[in-house]
Amino acid sequence: MADDLIAALATPAGRGALAIIRVDGSGLSELLRKLFTENYKKLMPRRATRCWLELHSGFRADCLSTFFQAPHSYTGNDLLEISLHANPLLIEEVLRHLLNLGCRLAEPGEFSLRALLNGKMDLLQAEAVNELVNAVSLVQIQKQQENLRGRLSCELQKLKNQLLELSALTEASLEFDAGDERQLKNTLERLALKLENIYEKNLHFLSRQRSLKLVIAGLVNSGKSSLFNALLDHQRAIISSRPGTTRDYLEEELSVQGVKIKLVDIAGFDFQTDDELELEGIRRSWQQIQEADALIYLIDGSQPLQNQDLEILEKLKKKRKLILINKTDIAAKKNISCWQKKLRLSDRQLISAKNGTNLEIISEFVRQEFQLSGDYDDLLLLNFRQLEAFSRIVKIIKQVQEQKLFFQPELLAEELRLALSEVDQLMGKTVPDDVLNRIFSSFCVGK
Repeated sequence: MADDLIAALATPAGRGALAIIRVDGSGLSELLRKLFTENYKKLMPRRATRCWLELHSGFRADCLSTFFQAPHSYTGNDLLEISLHANPLLIEEVLRHLLNLGCRLAEPGEFSLRALLNGKMDLLQAEAVNELVNAVSLVQIQKQQENLRGRLSCELQKLKNQLLELSALTEASLEFDAGDERQLKNTLERLALKLENIYEKNLHFLSRQRSLKLVIAGLVNSGKSSLFNALLDHQRAIISSRPGTTRDYLEEELSVQGVKIKLVDIAGFDFQTDDELELEGIRRSWQQIQEADALIYLIDGSQPLQNQDLEILEKLKKKRKLILINKTDIAAKKNISCWQKKLRLSDRQLISAKNGTNLEIISEFVRQEFQLSGDYDDLLLLNFRQLEAFSRIVKIIKQVQEQKLFFQPELLAEELRLALSEVDQLMGKTVPDDVLNRIFSSFCVGK
């Protein structure tokens, strides 16, 4: 049923300041009387009201409840949002109480599916909800907010209208004269160019929208763990003046310049060790370097020029990297000068992880290396399902061009019908139930 009573936690599980439980369905008015025996009449639509939940276990839970009356709710049904203290025991007790009162636990994405079925949003907007929750960059968040407001739906409707006009022109003409053929050919060329541009831009964009791995590498005691801690702004790695403190890699996620980064601190390279644990750590370090999207290579500025650093940098010459000289707070000017001259480093590449000197260069490196190049203000962002459907439309239009079907009205009309069918699937007009279930199964339970 699309309107039976469902309930779910809409916020992340665990302890915290607040938790929100959603309840949705056509029997909600009666449920309110049972939930708030004394004060349910205080609940006014779209107004947060402090209430006491009367629980079966004999105690009352303090909460803030907001009632959304159909059809003016996220789902289009009567909807209740209960804000309460985020204690897992309390949340479990409230959910158990709701189940005893006739609710069932919601399936993943069921609230958004109901919104779709009730006409509160289309499939593209529903997908934007999930993409927004899972976005890993500020650009992606911005674009999915645009899609949630209907931008993608609007642009695809324009595409559909254009294909419908071409289809109508084609099917109305048994034979084209030379002028019609030229006009049709030019229109299809412009359309193909526009579609390919959207497709290629999305391929590039989506390939970068993941948690990118940035590895901090260098010889032992170059200050990698100190830099790791400084970037995280807390003491995640043990640091010591004794070389070889890190024998395995550590990784943490952080956001730099609006980009989600997986920062990895690896064991330092030691050409003289024969310790089995250290050698295994170094082997794992090389493995992390191979998997890295980019590197920060750290040089100990307090030491003279070392051939080991040069040998490693030679091996890493094909890797995207930022070379930094660390420990400038204690390094001799002569050492730093030698390194700068040898590697052609600017003064901004002289850092102190301990004091935080010049660390902003790392943010700039991340922005240049990881953030999208070019202007994405006009990007029409698609997810992977949408991109796959869009690729089929591009393929059909390119096939029309390559086979010069604008000279053959009957064949052209058939290809345009196929393209329109793909647009309808992309927009969710003709999506099979199994595809719909697969889309919403990837949602959070409370969405």
